[in-house]
Amino acid sequence: MLGIKVMHVTGDSMSPGINNCDYVVAVREPAWWPKRRSSIYLFSHCDYGWIVKKLKGHLPKIGATFEGNHARSITSDDIGFIPSEIPLYRVVYVIRKPIEKAHQ
Repeated sequence: MLGIKVMHVTGDSMSPGINNCDYVVAVREPAWWPKRRSSIYLFSHCDYGWIVKKLKGHLPKIGATFEGNHARSITSDDIGFIPSEIPLYRVVYVIRKPIEKAHQ
């Protein structure tokens, strides 16, 4: 069964593609779905809670490594190896924060 999550993003670790105050729509992937390097995923981390990161590497039935886009993102080493038991949600859509217009 597929699950869908809509999450509010806090922080700029995935900018410029995903920015602070954007929302992401993500679909849970079964473990057997092929993982594509550089795809963006949402997952629950034991120390950081729900995070959005880019897939760096994947070993089927074992787990994956992730990284941020921004130089100030937590490192791949900080995130650590994510075992395959942790559900991964592939980000399929980004809802951008509305741009505020300057008052004239």
